Amino acid sequence: MSLRIDRLSVDIAGRRIVTDISLAAADGQFTGLLGPNGSGKSTILKAIYRVHTPAAGRVLLDRADLLALPARDAARRVAVVAQETASEFDFTAGEMVMIGRTRTSGRSAVTARPTVRPSSGRSSGLAARTWWRAASTRCPGARSNSS
Repeated sequence: MSLRIDRLSVDIAGRRIVTDISLAAADGQFTGLLGPNGSGKSTILKAIYRVHTPAAGRVLLDRADLLALPARDAARRVAVVAQETASEFDFTAGEMVMIGRTRTSGRSAVTARPTVRPSSGRSSGLAARTWWRAASTRCPGARSNSS
């Protein structure tokens, strides 16, 4: 899978954060974004996975414009587990994948089944039940550790 960014610019709250960035990463190539704090690394990544809408430029994944694709098609091609994600519950990586997955079929993305494990007493039983309803809707066949 190849990634190409062509002349990407991103504005946030009327301020230009990233200006005219281009890069290419070939299939199988390991690529890193390096720079000082505040230089736009995270903004570029967020534009790639559609959190920020670019003011200009294109993001191509295998020559398909990710920004022009419908959200469902883009979600089939790109997935992100952000470093700064906060969670009210302690989840395994497999559980996070299942929760965030855009439903595309009646089968789950991984074989792990989510379990409800509220973290450090911060969460109420109501929050756990609410999470469970959302997770079980997205992941047919999932079960709670109390069932």
